[in-house]
Amino acid sequence: MLKSWPGRWADAKATLAALQRSFAIIEFDTNGKILTANENFCSAMGYRLHEIRGQHHSMFVEPDYARSVEYTAFWNKLTHGEFDTREYIRVAKSGVEVSLRASYTPVQDVMGRVYKVVKVAAITTEAALQAADSKGKLDAVSRVQAIIEFSPNGEILTANENFLRVISYELSEIQGKHHSMFVEPDYVQSADYAAFWKKLQAGEFVTAEFKRVGKNGKIIWLQASYNPIFDHKERVIKVVKFATDVTSRVQAIDEIAAGLNTLADNTLHYRVTKNIDPAYEKLRTDFNTAIENLETTVAAISDSVGTVGNGAHEIAIASNDLARRTEIQAANLGSVDKRR
Repeated sequence: MLKSWPGRWADAKATLAALQRSFAIIEFDTNGKILTANENFCSAMGYRLHEIRGQHHSMFVEPDYARSVEYTAFWNKLTHGEFDTREYIRVAKSGVEVSLRASYTPVQDVMGRVYKVVKVAAITTEAALQAADSKGKLDAVSRVQAIIEFSPNGEILTANENFLRVISYELSEIQGKHHSMFVEPDYVQSADYAAFWKKLQAGEFVTAEFKRVGKNGKIIWLQASYNPIFDHKERVIKVVKFATDVTSRVQAIDEIAAGLNTLADNTLHYRVTKNIDPAYEKLRTDFNTAIENLETTVAAISDSVGTVGNGAHEIAIASNDLARRTEIQAANLGSVDKRR
């Protein structure tokens, strides 16, 4: 239904009043001087209106930016009738940074000439701080862990440098391909692998030590967690994997295990000689030393047993000799008695 002019005017006033209640609004002339601002804007910036009216917009920005070519271009754009919408960082009275999602809109007269600029903003400082906090935490994790992201179907979306370094691929070589490129063919065809992805698609995380295959068949062991990421409707939109390369640890444990198996087979010549994770260097040294000591002890016991054996043999010979001589002497004595 068409409204009469008074009706449209009343509607426009009501709409503006609603915006004034919800948004931070400030008006400037074409030179950037402040004409007025609503309570929401003044409160967000920590000023009263009389403290900012007549001042220049540059009071809300860093001095270096106020002197920059970019700032001059910003105002030239507005005075030529072009609006500017994005996320802005402005400086409050206290010196604290305030984040605003805002639109600077040039207002034109009936001749099409810009006579003022109205800024309508939503204060996003808290959201920006939360986003910065989350990003900071993720960046910290990304610096120390290998991270890769997949679609719910297992397609590779992206990976950080740590992950690429572990698997020896470039991002362009894996992006868009399936996770199965990192696992052995027999496992890809298994029911376990299908169940693994169904579990992730259902929103369950998976944490374990995984055997993976890097470029040129390089075997890698990763201590990792696959974490489903949800949208606002709790639907899984991607899976993020956080991993630590534990290949050297697994290799060290395998080497020690091989030595213990050899020891169980009564063989004492085995030594762990391969380069292993420095964290397990003391274990390797202790293992080798223990085997050497055991070998020395067994050799000493063997020598002692040999010595005892030799002594017993000599005693047996002497005993036999003594018995023989005794028999001879007894025989001789018997002969003498008969002659008598």
